[in-house]
Amino acid sequence: MKKFLIYLLVGIMLLSTLSVLVGCEEEESPVIDNEDDDEVVADDYGFPDIERKDYSDEFNFYVGPSNGGVRLWYMDSDLNRGSAMDEAVYQRQERVRRYLGVEFVNVTYPDVYYNTYHTNIQSAVQNMDGTVDALVTHVHGSVSNLISENLIMDFNELQGIDLDKEYWHKDFMDTLELNGNYFLGHSDYNIMMTYILGFNKELLDQYGGALEKSIYDMVREGDWTLNTLMELSKLVAIDVTGNGKSDDDYFGFTAAPFIKFNGFLTSCDIPMVAQTESGAYEVALTRSEYFAKADSLVEFFRELGNANYTHFIYPAGGGEPSVPLSSGRTLISVLDTINMENLLNYDLEFGVLPYPLYDKNQYDPESDTYGYKMLQWGGYLAVLSYMKDPVLTGETLEMLAYYSENVKITYYEKVLGKRVADMPDDAAMFDIIWNSLSTDMGQTFYNLGGDETGVCYVLPQLMNPEATQNLSSFLKKKESAINLGFKKFLDNID
Repeated sequence: MKKFLIYLLVGIMLLSTLSVLVGCEEEESPVIDNEDDDEVVADDYGFPDIERKDYSDEFNFYVGPSNGGVRLWYMDSDLNRGSAMDEAVYQRQERVRRYLGVEFVNVTYPDVYYNTYHTNIQSAVQNMDGTVDALVTHVHGSVSNLISENLIMDFNELQGIDLDKEYWHKDFMDTLELNGNYFLGHSDYNIMMTYILGFNKELLDQYGGALEKSIYDMVREGDWTLNTLMELSKLVAIDVTGNGKSDDDYFGFTAAPFIKFNGFLTSCDIPMVAQTESGAYEVALTRSEYFAKADSLVEFFRELGNANYTHFIYPAGGGEPSVPLSSGRTLISVLDTINMENLLNYDLEFGVLPYPLYDKNQYDPESDTYGYKMLQWGGYLAVLSYMKDPVLTGETLEMLAYYSENVKITYYEKVLGKRVADMPDDAAMFDIIWNSLSTDMGQTFYNLGGDETGVCYVLPQLMNPEATQNLSSFLKKKESAINLGFKKFLDNID
């Protein structure tokens, strides 16, 4: 990952040079590699220990809903729109096809949702029909069913996969390890389900001129904390017409506090569920070492939500803030990487930041991430407990992971090259973000007998102006059922 920044900056320089030579800003689609270029990035990671072969077989995979869209994972003529990102995904696919002789088949299940597709996987395993080899899961609902019903395999049992390679995110996978099993994989193949903070550079320059240091130096020196977020938000509060309405006002911080606010628990190092000394998994928010931080985090956002320099919208099912960063009327907003390219359609100079630390005590100057932790919200890889050829599946996933670096770089260069990557600081922020992906058991495993969803979304529920409960009473009603559900869940896993 450390080389990502170097590649990114070199790519930016090359793109800048080309734009000068041709005198336009038209995006050039990358050329598909030649047949003999299979080891073109071998010096970067070390080529996988997999020999070239011709399976002359299919690799069948299913992409569950809410995983960044199938176009990231599969590319055919119907999906390919000729963009740089489409071509990069196609190139990855073609490299693996040429190297292993596998044809990619995108399995579709009509009328399924993020938490209902597991019955289709169940049928594929029980019938042993080989119709699915691997899948891309969302975090909700079905993941715990897949594991407890023995429908997916431990990655350790797959031949051809080397989880110690840099393109596999082993540290992230460790956060979801169950009794020595890695049921969920994560690699450079997964780039779209991370939430970040974006900021309007022009508004910051206009109203933040008195800052003692740049916002990027704040991140690097551990000063990018919740309090800093609040202080920066106060810089922009403009009632344009003086009518007290938000339809034309400017704000310091805007957001739709639902899914994306889970990331503040992660960034503040507050797990929803964590292990006890005995090894059991229990709700962690009620523990003394986490409760005070979680309670103060709720109060922090209640204060923000009542401030005239923020504008939060509380939709029942998520959605985008009514004054997004693209409006040019907000200084800081929560973004997701999958939709960042939409910002290119606006005349907006924006930068990117990790979620803030709880306080300076989290800062680690010796770490390449400085102590920041970013929530990764899905897009996990899983392999079925029955597949027609486990070796083919393992080797295909290994080669996809290896060749995915270019997809990741292409995506960030495509987005950054227009608005962000003209400044190396923003590329450095993405490097911090990508290397600090994290999660916890409670964020991922659901349907265990208690109201895990309620606890997972504790921030948006309790910071809502209509909320009447405090954190203690809120958790008291949910804790025992969740703890019992996790015990039963883990008792079924060897």
